[in-house]
Amino acid sequence: MVSAVLIPLASRPEGQSEAWSRLRQHAAGLFAGGILVFAVSGWAALRMAGSSYPLRREWLALFATSASLILTHGIFSAVFAARSLRGLWISVTGAMLAGMGNLVLNMLLTPRMGISGAAASLLAGYLIGLAW
Repeated sequence: MVSAVLIPLASRPEGQSEAWSRLRQHAAGLFAGGILVFAVSGWAALRMAGSSYPLRREWLALFATSASLILTHGIFSAVFAARSLRGLWISVTGAMLAGMGNLVLNMLLTPRMGISGAAASLLAGYLIGLAW
């Protein structure tokens, strides 16, 4: 829904400033709401799966935060890509950095920390991509 509103707006040169203004205005709420939605969804899925899978709050928090960050990264990337060819380059580069950061951090953290390391790698990888 957010992309359906922002992308057409951002594809026009005069709409770029308005799109970024709206995005800045709603980004924190979108991110926080995403964490809540993904955490509740993850909790419900694990409850329905029964006792076969452990429910660890640390994992739930890390993965919910990562999922919300991925959503936020996707929206920012789409607005950049709608701007121009340079915006598309920025979006693609940010996604590549997120993926490479996730891969490298997974190789370092997952053997030491298990699932928590994988979740932390995902979160840090997308922070790198969003920072780009």
